[in-house]
Amino acid sequence: MRYFIIFCITAVLLSAAVSAISIEPSELIFEDVLQDGYAEKILTVSTDSYKPVQLTLSATEPIKEWISFDPSSDSVSAGSPIDIKVMLNMTDSQLKKYKGYVIVNSYSSNNEVTTAMSQVFEIRTSIDVSKNLIEQANVANVVLDDTEQGMPLTASVTVENQGNSMIEPFFSISVLDSGKKEVFSAGSKKKSLLPYSKGMINISLPSGLAFGEYNADIEVHAGDMLLSRQTRVFNIVEKGSVPKQEEKISDDQMIPLSTNWIILAVWGIIFVFIVSRITKSKLKKKR
Repeated sequence: MRYFIIFCITAVLLSAAVSAISIEPSELIFEDVLQDGYAEKILTVSTDSYKPVQLTLSATEPIKEWISFDPSSDSVSAGSPIDIKVMLNMTDSQLKKYKGYVIVNSYSSNNEVTTAMSQVFEIRTSIDVSKNLIEQANVANVVLDDTEQGMPLTASVTVENQGNSMIEPFFSISVLDSGKKEVFSAGSKKKSLLPYSKGMINISLPSGLAFGEYNADIEVHAGDMLLSRQTRVFNIVEKGSVPKQEEKISDDQMIPLSTNWIILAVWGIIFVFIVSRITKSKLKKKR
């Protein structure tokens, strides 16, 4: 019986030391990367540990010389996952497929009852170097909100470069009144987007518009490509009418009773065992 209790306590201590770490995606596949070209992908790392877990990243041969990370080291804790950009610069590469691993080393410092713990994760990585030029892009989001009178009219467009060459997207906006008559029009500056990257284009205009509802025709271009054409409705309202965003604590920021369900399970077993022993002891005394 004594050994069972020792086993349970040891299990609790060990479970407290091990933090579950999740890395998405589990494999990195780079396709149609041009010779001397660029590509990037995002690794998202999360953990159930409320103590910071230190991370460092590296890569193996033969892909090591072309890969870099932003950031190359960081810390992650429960409720605060981090995005790590994996970047390729395929200088002096050949037309072939390269294979290797991205290595994620994690290290959690010791606490009052456990020693420090380290884990190593290998992310299988393949890079297909090609001479096929791909020009493709997508509009991920368009934002045009209501504006208070006298304030600048702001709009933003998020573009994803899905091709393997650099593009320079931009957008134009034409504002129409309720009678569909053009009030004014303007265009954004071009924004350079590296292959397989995402970027936001912003524009801010002194509108001088009167109260009321307006339409905005928005066209997004990248070179000769028309990426999107859409109409958005917005309003010019009185000052103070646009609500301010309030900060609030999300549920995943609340600290739970325990950071590991295994600890709760083990303590539950110990509790049931102790109660059963006490009950048996009382029954023996009555007899």
